Parts: sequence; structure tokens; C-alpha cells
Amino acid sequence: MVIEEQKDTLESTESSLEKQEENIQDVTAVESGLEEYAENTNDISELVEISENQQGNSPLDQEEGTVYNAEEEVKENADQNAEVPVIENSETKVEVPEDEA
Repeated sequence: MVIEEQKDTLESTESSLEKQEENIQDVTAVESGLEEYAENTNDISELVEISENQQGNSPLDQEEGTVYNAEEEVKENADQNAEVPVIENSETKVEVPEDEA
């Protein structure tokens, strides 16, 4: 009977050890995932910082600036045209020779 109790205890202990080993593997996998996530987060932060430092140097920004400048030029031209005084034509009488009439 003592042998049977020891056998049951041994089986229970083995089962518990297997579960603990699985838990350790799970924890190790999660830790690896967290480390990779932290590295990715650092990479993203560095890229954002680089992007902010290079702001204004991209071709898209330059193109947007060109479009803005063209719009400003059109507005300025419209304003200048609005400032030019309008001179009304005065009525002039043209005499038509009698031969042509």
C-alpha cells in the first residue's frame, strides 16, 4: 500500500512538473514577444523622429509649396487687375463720307 501511495504521489508530481514546464515555455515565448515589440517600438520612435527632423525636405512638401505659391500668384494678379481703373470709352462720332453712304 505504501508503494501505491508513493506511485500516485510520483505521478502527481510528474504531472505538476510537466505543467510547470509548459508554463515556463509560455512565459519565455511571451517575454520574447515583448522584447521584439519593444524593439519595434524603438524603431518606430526613431523613424518618427527622423521624419520630423527631415520635415520640409520631401518632394511632396516642395510640391505643396509650389502649388501654394501658384495660388498666391493668381490671387495677387487678381488683386492687381482689380486695382487697375476702368476707363470707359467715350462716344465718338465718325463722319461717313457721302460717297460710301
